[in-house]
Amino acid sequence: VREAIREALEEANKRRQEEAKRIALLLEHTRDEALASGHSMAWGADGPNYRFYQYAKPDWAPLANDDVLRERSFPTYVTLTDVEINNHKAKLDDLVVFSPSGMNLPFRIVLDHKGERISVSGNHLGKITLNANSP
Repeated sequence: VREAIREALEEANKRRQEEAKRIALLLEHTRDEALASGHSMAWGADGPNYRFYQYAKPDWAPLANDDVLRERSFPTYVTLTDVEINNHKAKLDDLVVFSPSGMNLPFRIVLDHKGERISVSGNHLGKITLNANSP
């Protein structure tokens, strides 16, 4: 029984890490798109879903017809628990923005699975990292 519980916990941790890694890679791609295109790009979540945006004056427009940066849902086993932008708790409609200049506000996205947390963080230069057991 202990072995089965240990294996189940390891599998849950692996899935949580895979989802965080997927988000980190998508955010890196969004950052790179902003740099390459010369247009500000962004990521935003509304709870169970997240999407990507491009700035089109005078407002943000969700990306359409992009196979990589398409709207997605968090898996049922992962919950978005917190988003911080520039060390402040973000509101539901706040966006993590990637500037074409490469200078960005730092952010942190926290995912949870049964009390185990992992965060995806970005610094002002756009470097994105994963941090397990994030508070």
